[in-house]
Amino acid sequence: MRLLSMERDDASNNRLKKVSIVGFGGLGKTTLARAVYDKIKGDFDCRAFVPVGQNPDMKKVLRDILIDLGNPHSDLAILDANQLIKMLHEFLENKRYLVIIDDIWDEKLWEGINFAFSSKNNLRCRLITTTRIVSVSNSCCSSADDSVYQMKPLSSDDSRRLFHKRIFPDDSGCPNEYEQVSKDILKKCGGYHWPSLLLLVLWLVARR
Repeated sequence: MRLLSMERDDASNNRLKKVSIVGFGGLGKTTLARAVYDKIKGDFDCRAFVPVGQNPDMKKVLRDILIDLGNPHSDLAILDANQLIKMLHEFLENKRYLVIIDDIWDEKLWEGINFAFSSKNNLRCRLITTTRIVSVSNSCCSSADDSVYQMKPLSSDDSRRLFHKRIFPDDSGCPNEYEQVSKDILKKCGGYHWPSLLLLVLWLVARR
């Protein structure tokens, strides 16, 4: 994913970089974020992957971030939001960190969380968010150094290739005798341009 390239060595790339992945439900935002996390997490001093969802509790989100980063302080449960933000800010000082906050729905929640992440950190940290809401994505990436990654549905060709690859894993492609059947399945499924839905259909077909 080019947005997360670590190879550039210009001064601006040393600053905290925020990336927001935005798109409809079912497009695979969480899957992409998790794949990026698993690929690059070894490059950081500490890391966290925290799901949020609708109707989140600010204090719980902050506690989960701290715990996932490796700071299970015994007093976390009794601290208020401001104290948790301060603790998180202090814990991350002079550390290179990777934090992914998955499925944010509320701009106000982001504004609160964002206070904990200092823009003065020059250790090439990464803060990644996923959301279905464009305005939230824009709020998460408000500076010139930040990037919004817009996920889009699969094209018809990509849907067909994914379908065939999963059903016929030997790379031989779809046999002629199954070509019409596969077309009929994709057609009845509305083309299945949403990866998560297509994979569900593939799972059901594979179990038959």
